[in-house]
Amino acid sequence: MSSAIKLIVNADDFAIDPAVNRAIIAAHENGIITSTTILANGSAFDDAVDLLQRTPDLGVGLHLCLVDQKPVSEAETVKSLVGKQGRLHQSHINFIQRYAFGQIVFAEVYAELEAQIRKVVDSGLELTHLDSHQHLHLLPRIVPIVGELAKKYSITKIRIPHDDPAIKLPAGSVIRRLQSTALKSLAKRAKSSYAKYGLKTTDRFFGFAVGGCFGLDVWKKVIPKFSPGVTEIMVHPGENNVSLKNVTGWNYSWEEEFSALSAPELKSMLADRSISLINYRDFN
Repeated sequence: MSSAIKLIVNADDFAIDPAVNRAIIAAHENGIITSTTILANGSAFDDAVDLLQRTPDLGVGLHLCLVDQKPVSEAETVKSLVGKQGRLHQSHINFIQRYAFGQIVFAEVYAELEAQIRKVVDSGLELTHLDSHQHLHLLPRIVPIVGELAKKYSITKIRIPHDDPAIKLPAGSVIRRLQSTALKSLAKRAKSSYAKYGLKTTDRFFGFAVGGCFGLDVWKKVIPKFSPGVTEIMVHPGENNVSLKNVTGWNYSWEEEFSALSAPELKSMLADRSISLINYRDFN
């Protein structure tokens, strides 16, 4: 393996709200974001596409989404995926419960995820990779669906979201630690399965343990721990914590992440370690 350290800084949830769209573009133009993943069913999708068409150097993947938003498909055609209001189920916990009890129709999952891919492709964007909202693409019955769709649409790369064990930070909440343990098991199995579909991933990933709170203090702790190869860093920048909490229900530190990603100090720290910034287009 080359001794070069390469970093993909991917901002999730593009198109969820204009305040997220603006922050991601600004932190790409003035900071270190190199990649983003777009929600085909985000309420600010049209705004997102317009911005991306004017920002060709920003890599764009698809943030596959089976919860929290409206489906791209007509609700009556994906009944097992939606609630009474015609929206996708409210949370990943709700989805996983239904998944576990056999209440999800997987033909509908295929149809909805294909509709999301088609919507983005038809907008003129070229997809560099796939990941998913709440990491549901790691579930064993979802893996072959995503694998087949990736093959059909010539998408060759995918995120496997398990934090690099070499990047040790103080333990988070008990719930976050339990989630991380479950994610590790799913990620290991999914990585092997996706490889059978020809899907490649980065050498390492980091961002789950500090999801929504990846401030400059965290960057200072993790930069010395980056290893040779390609590492993806997952981030969530935005412009207004209060307004975005009202929109999403998530208590993320959107503004703090945005500030960190745009900080000249962060660029200098990466340069001091000769770390190259790339996106998913840039590795084989």
